[in-house]
Parts: sequence; structure tokens; C-alpha cells
Amino acid sequence: MNCPDSLDSEMKNIIDKLANFVARNGPQFEEMTKQKQKDNPKFAFLFGGEFYTYYKYKVASEIAQINQKQHLEQQQQQQLPQQQVMQPMLQNRQWQSNPQLQEQINQTQGQVNQLQAHIQEQVSQSESNLAAQYQVLMQQQQSQIQDTIVKSLEDKLNSLLQVCELTIEDFNEAVQPIIDSCTKDAILAGKNWIMQRTSSEKFCDALAQYFLRRITSKEAPFQLRLHLIYLINDVMHHCVRRNVEILRLALETVVVPIFCTSCLTAEDDKIVKLTKLLDLWEKNKYFAPDTLEKMRDPSQALSSYQADLITENAQAVTSITQAIQQQYSALEKQHQDFVSHLNLQLATAQQQLQVLLSQSGDAGGPPTSNTGLPSSLPLMTSMSGHQQIPGSLMSFPPPNSMIVSSSGDQISGYNQNGGPPGMVPGPNMYGSLHQSQQPQQFEYNHGSNMAGRF
Repeated sequence: MNCPDSLDSEMKNIIDKLANFVARNGPQFEEMTKQKQKDNPKFAFLFGGEFYTYYKYKVASEIAQINQKQHLEQQQQQQLPQQQVMQPMLQNRQWQSNPQLQEQINQTQGQVNQLQAHIQEQVSQSESNLAAQYQVLMQQQQSQIQDTIVKSLEDKLNSLLQVCELTIEDFNEAVQPIIDSCTKDAILAGKNWIMQRTSSEKFCDALAQYFLRRITSKEAPFQLRLHLIYLINDVMHHCVRRNVEILRLALETVVVPIFCTSCLTAEDDKIVKLTKLLDLWEKNKYFAPDTLEKMRDPSQALSSYQADLITENAQAVTSITQAIQQQYSALEKQHQDFVSHLNLQLATAQQQLQVLLSQSGDAGGPPTSNTGLPSSLPLMTSMSGHQQIPGSLMSFPPPNSMIVSSSGDQISGYNQNGGPPGMVPGPNMYGSLHQSQQPQQFEYNHGSNMAGRF
């Protein structure tokens, strides 16, 4: 995963260091950091804000590196016993008087070496497989969270519209002339349509939610955004002059994500128009000072807004993350069962070799001592590859049938060269360690048919 373009060196340093600490100390360190930094906007990425996906990628990448380092250390530890066993084997062969037994020993030793090498290869391939599954689950989780938040906002707007006895089409008809041409007459007509209904607090809230929906939609072109912001400007001017506080406050609740989304998706020459508007709002005191200050830093403000949405929908978001974690735990258990079976196969082969070496000693050579062969490969947190162990030593099928797509479907032959995982890690993922861009937006039309209605 490439570093987001909007990530500066200071934020990258914060994220990279925290990811390293979390990888080494477990998810409880992340929870502790959340508690301490919950009011710090620089840590909004912990709550789903900007750079959330990059942070999760870094955690998974750090964990993979630590696992790989442990794997190499374990391999080095195994090499010494393997070397130790060769000398007594050679001594036994010098005393060997049974050519057939000697041939059996040589064949079995070759099979053990081949099996060990093949298992190590499978483990390496499986780590990529598990990482790919992990990444897909993360994408699925992100999509489900976004869909949930979008639905929550849509439900809120629809509920307000029902109370006001209005429809989306009513609002669309009122603002479409402004979107098309943005003439003074069109702005005046739209403003009058709005001001005739400001006696209802529910209407003011519905209008604010409608603007939020239209302007922050992923499909919204800059012209639509700019023209509707011009309408908001005229409405705010009227509210301040006529002291229509109920509407001014309603629009202030949504102006930050509206303005910041427009800035972050606009070209440089078009941002100038928005900056002039912000200067005008500040001069005329249309909004509170802290609201105006937030709009001076669109990236940070939008990240905080997204984190607030996740907090507001915490129950649903928690349910999603728990369900995703359960899916990953099932995949991880399948992997552990598979690696345990590999260990058993290797141990059986090594025991067969031990028996033959003992027979060799009984046949006339010196008695054999402990060969130092490891009883099994160390258990590692990885998935299997697609290759089969040669011969009759391997009969357990590799767990490659549970790769899921972001839609929840199974994928046959999923590409094992996927990037590092990005899902919220569960307790099992840290188990082996403790044993020794522009910000993503919650788009209204994501995953729905709403785009065609505007």
C-alpha cells in the first residue's frame, strides 16, 4: 500500500511509531492510546478518520515482519540439531553391515529433508494467503461500515421529510435552476422557497441534511457543490439580517463537512472561490469562530467529522467489526489446524528415521544416542499454500477454500500475492508475538441507487 499523498512527515511518524508499538504489545495498547488521545485530532485515524486504512496496514505489516523474524530465528535454531544428527548417522554408516538397511536410512533421511523444506515453503506461501484474506475482510468491513453510516444519514433525512410532509423531489425542484445556471433570479427564487418554511424547526433540519446529502455525494460535480454553497451563503446572509437563528444553527451543523468536502475535491483554481466565501463568512460572522477555524483545515476537519459519525453509530460499527473478526478467527483456526497436521506428519517421519538409526546401531555399530532431530516444526500464524506434500506423508488438504470476497462470496484460487492485511486485528493475531490520500469519505450514494434520484 502506497503512502497517501496527503500524509505529511509528522503524521506518518506518529502512525508508524504507534503501529510498531501495537504490533509488539498487542491490541490493548491501541485501546489505551484511544482512551488517552480521544480528544486529540491528530489521532483521529484511530477512530476511522483520515489515514485509518494506512494505519491498519502498517500494524499488519509490522506484525508480518515480526513473525518473519521469529520464523528465521526458529529456522536457525533447528539447523544446529539437524547438523548434530549427521555425525552419529555417518558413524553408524561406517559400522553398517546391512546394505538394505543403509539404503532405507538414506531414503528416509532424504524424505525428511524434503518434507522439512517443503513445509517451510508452504508456510511462506501461506502467510501471503492469510494476508490476502485479511485484506479482503478489511475491505468488506470498511464497506459495511460506510453503508451503515450512509443508511443512518438517509434514514434521518427521510424521517424529517415525512414530518414536514415533503419529498426529495420537492427539494430537487427548488434547487435545480440554481444548479443549472446560478443566476440572481434563480438564487432569489430558491431562497424565497426556503424562507417561507423556516417557521418549522424540522424543515430547517431537513434542509441542512438535504444540503449535506447533495453536496457530499461522491458523484456531485464541483459546479453543483459551488452553486448550492452560493445558495447557502445567501440564506445565511438573510438569517443574520433577519435573525432567523433556527435556520442558521441548523446549517452550521453541516457546513463543515459540506465546505471541506468541496475544498478537498476541487482543483486549485476553483478553491479560490471557496476561500473567498470563507473570508466573507468570517467577516460577517455567519458562523461561530470555532466552526470557521475548522474550515481553514479541511483535511483535519473532515477526518474529525468521519470519526464522529463512527462514534454516533458505535453500536452498529462494533457489531460489524465483531462479525468480521469472527470470520478471521475461523480462517486462523483452519490455518492452525493445518500447520498442526504438518507438524504431526514431520514428527512421524522423524520417528521412522530414529527407528532405522537405532536398528543400524543394533546391527553392529555403536549404540545411537539422541539424534537431536526436532519433533516438529514450530507452529506459525499463517495459512497454507496450494502445493501438496510429495509422497504419502501428506494427506491433509490445505485450507485454501475459505478465501472470501468483499461481498462475502468464496473465491477459488485467490491470488496469494495480496498486500499486507488491514483489518482490525483480533487477539489471536497477536498471540504468536507475545508468546516469546485524501481522506476516505462516507458517500451518500455508496452502494445505493440514490444517485439516480438527484
